[in-house]
Amino acid sequence: MKTIFALMSFVVFTACATPYQKREIRGGYGYEDVHIKDNIYYVNVQVNGFTGMDTAREYFNRRAKEVCLENGYQDYQISQGKDTSTAPIIVDSGGTLPPQPRIAGYVECLVEKKPGTQGSAIKSEKGLFKN
Repeated sequence: MKTIFALMSFVVFTACATPYQKREIRGGYGYEDVHIKDNIYYVNVQVNGFTGMDTAREYFNRRAKEVCLENGYQDYQISQGKDTSTAPIIVDSGGTLPPQPRIAGYVECLVEKKPGTQGSAIKSEKGLFKN
């Protein structure tokens, strides 16, 4: 019985998780990026409360790499990145909505790959935006 409940919970929660996608509407979920100047882009990822912060980081790094590759660059590094997640929201019925993970930052696209690296990915919460 516990196995069936665990399986059903997994199906429900993974079905509600935000997929990797472009954010189509303001306030929606997914990634968006803006070309700032030359080789600098601003990447913003927002996922719903059923999607974890690790997944938000993964989406951010994936989009940072994609935007640089799409524009002819070989590598990237993150600058001024930050966690801009929302706090839990209390609703009228007395319940709470989970926090919505958000990560945003500037991505500098590099012409050449740094020796021995695979981009400057966002790490765990303690080392959130290491270069």
